[in-house]
Amino acid sequence: MTLRARRPLFAIALAGLLAGCGSSSDSGGTSPGPPEPSRIVNARVYQGGKWTAPGETPETVGATLAKLKPTYVGSLLRFQLGEAVTAKEISDWKTIVAAVRAASPDAKFSVELNALEYTSADQLTAMMDKVRSAVDNDGWLFDFYTPAAKLRPEVMDAAITNAHENGEFLGGNAFGLAKHPVIPAGTDYIAVQDTDFHIDLDDVRDLAKRTTVFFHMGNNPALPKSDGCEFITGFDNAKRTAYLRERAGQQAQFHFHLGYPAFFPECAIKNGVQLHRVFVYNAVKDPPMIDTIGSLLDRFDGS
Repeated sequence: MTLRARRPLFAIALAGLLAGCGSSSDSGGTSPGPPEPSRIVNARVYQGGKWTAPGETPETVGATLAKLKPTYVGSLLRFQLGEAVTAKEISDWKTIVAAVRAASPDAKFSVELNALEYTSADQLTAMMDKVRSAVDNDGWLFDFYTPAAKLRPEVMDAAITNAHENGEFLGGNAFGLAKHPVIPAGTDYIAVQDTDFHIDLDDVRDLAKRTTVFFHMGNNPALPKSDGCEFITGFDNAKRTAYLRERAGQQAQFHFHLGYPAFFPECAIKNGVQLHRVFVYNAVKDPPMIDTIGSLLDRFDGS
């Protein structure tokens, strides 16, 4: 039987606050605020122009995500600097988004870019313009966001302005939480992640005093001992389940919102060999993980 519980009070209060009208940021434009955080699911189906979920189709991915009724699907596509958006990626994006929105009409979707790849504001905003014209995404996740903001603050400020002027949210991955990383004005959310399946949760709670915090599993697919590779190839179902239950149960105390791994994290190492493409953890092929994720979402994140 699916367990259900009332949504944590901090989440209700935060969602109510974020549901208000967008506000102008110091960087220009009007922020729509972060995506509704009550049911976050992570899925990555394209990276480097290649499909990352062997054995799945856009239709099956869409059906699986729809079953979870997400309010936000994080980073469905990831692009490198200057990478083309292919007709196949556009078609598959539309198929998945349509399936999810048939079940969750207000669900939001983001695209991921690597902030450190961009050395000028024009370079980055041109890429954002190209992507949104192709897939009409609701927002953005920037990898290496806080290091890029420290290195080239004007580039990240331009990205925030560009997103907000187009009605999109923008956030990114933070590193070095204990050192209180710079978060650009107008940032809609910050994402944090494990390293070796560990994170200082007191630092996460402190960060949540500054901005909305999302949490996803550590992901560095080229490293065989990365959290993503270990989760996929080193853990069994019992260990994966225990990890997710622990993180889900920590949300209210430490004021973060967990992104559940439906088609994420990633790895590019198989049997010790470096592959030419990444592949994702597939919760469908790890029964009963999809049902477990649904039960955890209902119990800890809102039904």
